[in-house]
Amino acid sequence: MRWLLQLADQYSQDYSAPVRVSHSSSRGYFLSVPSAMDPLPALFTQAVLHRRGTVSCSSEEFNCLADRADEAIGQSLVLTNTLIQQLLLDIRQHLDSLFALTDSIVSRGHRSCKALTSLIAYSTT
Repeated sequence: MRWLLQLADQYSQDYSAPVRVSHSSSRGYFLSVPSAMDPLPALFTQAVLHRRGTVSCSSEEFNCLADRADEAIGQSLVLTNTLIQQLLLDIRQHLDSLFALTDSIVSRGHRSCKALTSLIAYSTT
């Protein structure tokens, strides 16, 4: 995402006009420039004029960077899912101990603090 913002800043400086990065679920990442930027430089492609005085567009370099951003987001989601699944497997292995500990605390009240302390000491060794 940082690359997209840097490229938009570069375009803003090059063309002396505000260039923003926008996103929609249907179009993905795209550039938004004022419609007063007339004529639109040939660099900008896929231009769509909006009533609110802006033009949605893109560029070849921007599309390449947007594809890289989408790929990085996808990889992050896959990695996050993998880590969460592994964490769930690890927790499931100790559920019986956690249930027993909870039952012990509820049924014995404060006397179970020693048991909890010893369990924690045991699990960290």
